[in-house]
Amino acid sequence: MNGGQIAEIWSGWNLRTLLDQLGLRMSEQQENKGLVNRFLEEVWEQRNPDKIPEFVAEGCVRYSPVGVVQGPAGVRKEFDSYVTGFPDFRINVDEMTCEGERVVVRFTVTGTHDGQFRDLAPTGRKMSFIGVSLYHLGGGKIVEQYLTFDDFGLRRQLSTT
Repeated sequence: MNGGQIAEIWSGWNLRTLLDQLGLRMSEQQENKGLVNRFLEEVWEQRNPDKIPEFVAEGCVRYSPVGVVQGPAGVRKEFDSYVTGFPDFRINVDEMTCEGERVVVRFTVTGTHDGQFRDLAPTGRKMSFIGVSLYHLGGGKIVEQYLTFDDFGLRRQLSTT
């Protein structure tokens, strides 16, 4: 409180835990979408790479336009690359759908190129791209991911020529 008014609101809750406390169950689709949402929020948005192993299986394979990475260590390397290159990196989930253990996310990424990103020195340029990611889940973790986005368009936005 500040001068009799609410100055800040902190909220953190887990829908699955809340429903469990109320004696209700989430559907498989709700649980799987929740897992991917928490991964995007807790790891990427809150900048907490130490949580990657909570969401990514040891044998996970992640395919993207820039290559293939494996396991939590590979995802951590990609995380570090993006957060270093774009300290204000943001992912906005535009659409999410689920069928069984497959979750598809259409998203928009924005950020400012203020750090080294792959082979590109900082340019200070703003970037934005749209992508789609297909997550395969198993045992409560991400076991495979297919990620697609316009990497050429991203490089064109950062180009100084």
